[in-house]
Amino acid sequence: MGHRAHHGWLWSAGLVAAPVVVVSWFRAVPAPWPPLVVQVVAFTPWLAFLAAAAVLLALPSRRAWAILPAAILLTAQLIWLFPPEVFLAGREGTPRSGGRMLQSRRS
Repeated sequence: MGHRAHHGWLWSAGLVAAPVVVVSWFRAVPAPWPPLVVQVVAFTPWLAFLAAAAVLLALPSRRAWAILPAAILLTAQLIWLFPPEVFLAGREGTPRSGGRMLQSRRS
């Protein structure tokens, strides 16, 4: 693969990752954001797909300095989507509904 092809993959990965970085910043910083920013942050679950695309686009470049940040960005998106404490609470046998057990009306 030529030198220009590597640059093409790098630029593509960067362009796909840029909006993910911006929205992640808005989500991570607790500030009174305007309503438009709040609405954009609501699309956070979809950003995991963009972050995954950034990783896939960075891989052909074979540049660790491009792959590593894209992978970290994807990891951050996945942690926001699937918080570890939810899975740990399920494994320890504690209820996930805030400490109260929900009972069925059939009993």
